[in-house]
This record gives sequence, structure tokens and C-alpha cells, in this order.
Amino acid sequence: MIRLPYNAAIDDELGKAYYASNDDAQAEAAFRQALAIQQDDLTAHYYLGLIFQRTARIPDAVAELETVLRHDPEFKQTRKVLSQCYLRVKRTDDARKLLSEADAAQARGQKHQRAGLLVAGKPNDPAAHWQMATLYYDEHNNGRALVEVRRTLELNPGHQAAQKMLDVLQSAGTR
Repeated sequence: MIRLPYNAAIDDELGKAYYASNDDAQAEAAFRQALAIQQDDLTAHYYLGLIFQRTARIPDAVAELETVLRHDPEFKQTRKVLSQCYLRVKRTDDARKLLSEADAAQARGQKHQRAGLLVAGKPNDPAAHWQMATLYYDEHNNGRALVEVRRTLELNPGHQAAQKMLDVLQSAGTR
């Protein structure tokens, strides 16, 4: 049977269905098949980690979840699930660090949601764009900060703080 790369996504969906129905053996087989097609399939690694956690194969769960964490620290609930595994293998300091990172990531996500809703609800409000600009600037996402600070100044040319940020971003070579 010839398997094409798109089949990794099909295997992922099949694995998720088996996982949801608590058929861990079939789910594991589907996710392993997905990884045979696409080794960097983070969904497959993540769900294998969940399966291994649920079946008390904690060292295997740690290995899968650490793979996901290395490639995409923001992927689903990787930090929280991995921290639970770390606690089970007595890696308390690592668990605390990951929980702290997870909490910080959740707070960042909430800030982005609030600012995004504000901009979406008031697209012509310079204060909304200024809030988004400062959020991006604080995260060192200068390209996006520049877009928002320019929009702030379009809407309110006299916004002094926005003008200062624009000068800083441009002097840093941000385009």
C-alpha cells in the first residue's frame, strides 16, 4: 500500500478518535503510523505522551512530551502534562519550572485575546491599537509592534508615547 504524506493527518485523526474512546492500543498504533510517515508530527508525539501517561509508562510519556516541548513549547497543554509526569518521577524542580512557564504562557494568551478583542471591537480606537503595540513590544515582537504603533499614529497623530516607540523601533532597524 502506498502511503502519501497527507495520511499522517488521517492517522492523527484516527488516533484521536481511538484515544477519546479509551482504546489506547489502537490509538498508539495510529499515532506510530503517523510518525512513520512524518517523524516531526507533534500531534502524534503529544498524544503518545498522553497515552503513555494514562497507561503509567511515564518515562515514555516524558520522552514524547519533551520532544513536543523542544519543537513547540506552546503546543496544547504540553507543559502542564509534562509537569505532571515530572512529578510522578520525582523531578519536582522541573515540574515547578514548567508549571510556572505554563502559567506565564496562559497569561500572555489571555492578554493577546483581550487586546485582540479590543482591536476587533474598536478598530478605529487608537487606544486599542496602542495596547496591542505595547503588548507586542514587551514581547520583543518588533515587526508587529511597528504595525500597531503606526496604526495608533494614523488614528491619533499626536500620540507622544507611540511616536517615541516608533522612533525606537525604526532606530533598531525594524521594518
